[in-house]
Amino acid sequence: MDLERIDIELSLLDKEECENGARNILRKIKPKWNGEQVKFEIFTAGITNKIFAAFVDEEDKVIFRVFGKNTEKIIDRAHELKSWAVLAEKGLAAPLIGLFSNGIICGYLPGNNLNVDLVRETKMQRKIAEAMARMHKISIDSNPKKPFEKTKAIRGIFHGNRF
Repeated sequence: MDLERIDIELSLLDKEECENGARNILRKIKPKWNGEQVKFEIFTAGITNKIFAAFVDEEDKVIFRVFGKNTEKIIDRAHELKSWAVLAEKGLAAPLIGLFSNGIICGYLPGNNLNVDLVRETKMQRKIAEAMARMHKISIDSNPKKPFEKTKAIRGIFHGNRF
């Protein structure tokens, strides 16, 4: 998996700084886009995570996912990217486009967020089941990593009596 790696860190806290950094990244991955015309649509914003779309044209969007500080201590990012690439190859995730210092850029998959009413619809239940069946048919490594094996503290929380 050869993804362009861009040495720019996006801010989780400062909107203007984050957007300026994203424009600098877009100059490399979307050189035909006019940086001044780029618009942003925030999907989630918080101290530990930020996900937003960048676009000039509604039909051509990319998604930025900014990782929270120190989340790599509990999430194996290399394993996450490998899994994402497999899912994208099977049509179950957006394609990965690039990496920056504290996050990833991927394609945009149009659709709607699920809610309780949608999940209750028979048609939607079938679509969800079909996607889950496709995902579960994917073969995995013969020696997959266990979730949260990076730190003893996390193992203790998730394997103890707290959950």
